[in-house]
Amino acid sequence: MAEWLHNNKLEFCVLKKGLFLGLSLWALPLITQAELDLNNEKMKAAFDVAVERYVLENGEVVAESLERYENKLQMKRMLSIIDKDTPLMGDLDSPVTVIEFSDYECPYCSSVQKNVSVLKERYGSRVRFAYKHAPLSFHAKAPAASHAAIAAQEQGKFWEFSEQLFAKQPALGNKLYESIAKDLDLDMKAFNTYRNSKAANDRLNQNLLDAAAMGMRGTPFFLINGQALSGAQPLDRFVAAIETALDKVEANGQ
Repeated sequence: MAEWLHNNKLEFCVLKKGLFLGLSLWALPLITQAELDLNNEKMKAAFDVAVERYVLENGEVVAESLERYENKLQMKRMLSIIDKDTPLMGDLDSPVTVIEFSDYECPYCSSVQKNVSVLKERYGSRVRFAYKHAPLSFHAKAPAASHAAIAAQEQGKFWEFSEQLFAKQPALGNKLYESIAKDLDLDMKAFNTYRNSKAANDRLNQNLLDAAAMGMRGTPFFLINGQALSGAQPLDRFVAAIETALDKVEANGQ
């Protein structure tokens, strides 16, 4: 090794300089990045202090802003589950939208229908209503009832069919479904074919996914402009929720 160094002094000097230059260039970005990280930490700390001071001095404004943001986010989520297959009643430009998640075998869903009917009559075009099928796992008859209502929807008779299912809940079964379909003058062959189809079951499954996505834990479950109302609540609770939604829309100039 010593002999090689003696015979190759020039090459060794060049090698040393190359290594030094290479190591220097390699270390330079590390130093620069460290400096940047330090500056970023200082800026972040200053920003955190400024934000904390603003929140302390403007707590109410911040709370209102966060509430508006959350409301808009929840409203966006709610509207995203209203698709071409969702039964709708009311004007598309209604300022308030109510989505009902119900189970045709659930007694509470049946009992709350009177309040829903009152709301539809009271608010008219100011509120539109949407329906999502949400049969609970322990209600054996509910899925078939939903399939039948979906088949009736294919012939433009969802709301009429749904109303009869709730009104005659104790008699749920094929005999009732066919009886209601005949009373509504549906094409019986098309009705029976569709209610037993994969398409009807796929639509029901999508409704169940929508219910889970919106946080439904039981039926009936309502979303009123994104705000949740769970259970067979008295009429005044629904009215208060809708009036609050209408006031917020008016306040935001929508």
